[in-house]
Amino acid sequence: MEKVKEWDGIGITRGMHITCSSRYAQQGSELFICRSDGYWKTNLSCTLKRNMGCFENSRTALVLEVSKFLDINGEQECESYCLEQNIRKYFGLQYGKYCYCGTDIKNSPKRMPDEECSTPCRGNEQEFCGGDWRISIFLSA
Repeated sequence: MEKVKEWDGIGITRGMHITCSSRYAQQGSELFICRSDGYWKTNLSCTLKRNMGCFENSRTALVLEVSKFLDINGEQECESYCLEQNIRKYFGLQYGKYCYCGTDIKNSPKRMPDEECSTPCRGNEQEFCGGDWRISIFLSA
C-alpha cells in the first residue's frame, strides 16, 4: 500500500462572496460555493429591511395620521395595534410610548441620524422607540 502524504488530503473549493443590496437585511454566510455536482450552494437570505429610518415629526405636521399611547410599546406591539385599526402599510415609534400608523408618509419628513431615535420603548427596554419628536418608521409585514 502506498503511503499517503500530508498534501494528498487537500482539496480546492471554488467559491465567491455575495452580499445583499443595502435595502435588504442579510442573514447567513456570504460564501457561495460550487459543489462537486456542479450546483452552487449558499445559506444567504436577503429580506427587505422593515426599518425605514429615523425622521423628524412635529405636532403641526404629523408624518403618520393615527397615533396611540401604548403602555407596552415596541415593533410588534405597534404593528399589531395598526393592524387592528386596519392600517397595513406603515407604523412608527416615537418617544418610547407613542405608536403611529398610516397608509402614507405625510409632510415629506426630514431624515434624521439614527442616534436621534434611541429612546428605549416603554415596557420593552431592549428595543428603541424613536425620540423627542423623532419617529422610527417601519414597513408592515
